[in-house]
Amino acid sequence: MSLKHVLLALLAEEPSHGYELKKRYDDALGALWPVQQAQIYNNIRLLEKAGEIVLETRVEQENLPDQKLYSVTPTGAAELAE
Repeated sequence: MSLKHVLLALLAEEPSHGYELKKRYDDALGALWPVQQAQIYNNIRLLEKAGEIVLETRVEQENLPDQKLYSVTPTGAAELAE
């Protein structure tokens, strides 16, 4: 199992943004397999580039970076099913 597949599984449950994914990851596996926030965002970038997730919504925030809500594509669902 890779971090990529964990993130795909979490996004298959419900669309999420990076901070939310990190929290959900930590709740599920953080004690066993800790990851840094940067690892989450790097994998999001790679999953999006591979066409396995897609940016669903961008929420602008004042004085903060935009929140980007991602969801799994059919390609990502197929990868997860394998």
